[in-house]
Amino acid sequence: MMVEMGKQDIPEKWEKEIEESLCKMLPQVCEANERIKKELRMAIWLGGPGKKDKMRYIRDRIRKILENENFEVIFSEDYSGFADIVSKEKQEIDTLQLAMIMAMSAGSSAEAIEFANDEDLRSKVIVFIPKEYRNGYVYRSLSERHHLIAEPTCFSLKKLKKQDTSDIAVKMLHCAIHHRLDLFRKNRTKEFA
Repeated sequence: MMVEMGKQDIPEKWEKEIEESLCKMLPQVCEANERIKKELRMAIWLGGPGKKDKMRYIRDRIRKILENENFEVIFSEDYSGFADIVSKEKQEIDTLQLAMIMAMSAGSSAEAIEFANDEDLRSKVIVFIPKEYRNGYVYRSLSERHHLIAEPTCFSLKKLKKQDTSDIAVKMLHCAIHHRLDLFRKNRTKEFA
């Protein structure tokens, strides 16, 4: 049973850091974001720790943060399907504008590698990965082979486990906002072409 989380479930520190980070954007960007947020509801596929993982609460909180900014957030486990899991997830991502994956569990790391190897999906995938995984296969493959890892998408798993940072939430929110702005610009350009 999934419990509906409210804004009060997001730690105050996270909420404050997110608000401060949004205030650092140029006023014109903030204004455009507010207008576009109302016009364009964008769907995001969010991969990460699953139901049985003790870190699942992070994914649930990030979902709520994104939903507060008018994003539709989809977890693969929200929908059942008759296809095998890889086909099902590829179909879900193919229909959405963006897939963000927190590669911090075996399952989410496998999803990141799977999607990185699919040329049609790779451009929609943004992988967030712990800095502590730098010497591991998944990190090196996603960074060196697929070029899906950049410093702005790395976070400290050690700090996250202590709940003393909103680093990943802020990074994911900003990534989603910038992606939505880019999508909005592309749609406008098509209208005037």
